[in-house]
Amino acid sequence: MNITFDDRVIEATSRFDGASKIAPLYPWNWRHLLDPFTPSWAEPFAAVGRRMHSAVTDLARRYAGKHVLLVSHQSPIWIARQSFKPRLGPPWLQPVRCAHASITSIELANERYVGQRYWAPPI
Repeated sequence: MNITFDDRVIEATSRFDGASKIAPLYPWNWRHLLDPFTPSWAEPFAAVGRRMHSAVTDLARRYAGKHVLLVSHQSPIWIARQSFKPRLGPPWLQPVRCAHASITSIELANERYVGQRYWAPPI
């Protein structure tokens, strides 16, 4: 077993990192919330998608024919899935959400996207 850390497989940075969960409700923070589709308060979804897509394809290439496990937070996983099978709209509006302790499998064959599967534990 080979355990490595890859900075591409992390939660997106946000202006609200370390702040109270209600920080976006304060009027002085509203200027950061102008564009929920990019978003304006954090690393853009497109940038997260590119780095997650890159991490997945690089690791698939490096460990061709093997199973690779990546552990990350919800939003990078939603966005990684979307980077392989584009859908309209932001990640939180997608029909399949990424629940806590869920498993998302992205299948590649010869570095080409084949499909994806999703499993979440029963509630």
